[in-house]
Formats: sequence, C-alpha cells, structure tokens
Amino acid sequence: MPGDRILSLPLSVWRLAMLVLALLPLLGLAACSGADQIAGAYEATIGPAAAVKKLVLHLKPDGEGDWTVDGETVPFKWERKANALLLHAKGGGVITGTLHNDELGLELPAVGKITLRKARN
Repeated sequence: MPGDRILSLPLSVWRLAMLVLALLPLLGLAACSGADQIAGAYEATIGPAAAVKKLVLHLKPDGEGDWTVDGETVPFKWERKANALLLHAKGGGVITGTLHNDELGLELPAVGKITLRKARN
C-alpha cells in the first residue's frame, strides 16, 4: 500500500519533515510582523505656502500601496530592506525612503526631501 512506503522512510527524513512543519508558523510570523508594523497611512504636506497639498501614502501589509495627492491616486508595490523602504511604481521606477520610528523620509523628483508621519488611527 502507498502508506506503507511513507511509514518506511528513514528516521532522519521524518525528523527533517517535523522540523520544517514546526518552523513554518514561525517563518510566517516573521514575514508578517515587519510589514504589519510598517503598514498604515503616512501623511505630509508639500508645495509652496500658497499651494500646499496633502500627500497620503497607504502601505498595506501585503506589499501593495498607493499614494494620493490632490485627488489623484497612484498604486505601487513596496518592500522593506533593513531601514530602507522601496516603493516600486507600476511603470518601473523605484523610490527609496528611510524609516525611522513612525516617520518615512523620501526624496521625490521635482519636490525634494519630504518627511511623512504615520497617521494615528
């Protein structure tokens, strides 16, 4: 019977299988916890005093996100690498930001450096 072949596997294979099964939940928690801590809405104001605009950046735990400025929303994907946050635009560009506590620093073309602060829920 097919089940007999599985039961006759060497002990080392069984130990390896049990180790993998035991570690899978831990790996899942490690992968999610960083994204869950970063996920949320970040806000900043940009532009000259006469034409200040609110920038809202949404980071979702699944690595998707979007930002909205002046009523226009642009989707992107994001990932964390150490203290850097990489925003991958659908068109292929990448913007690198730095994370520090609840602040995200970005250097935007034609805008310069901005600091977004995590919105409180």
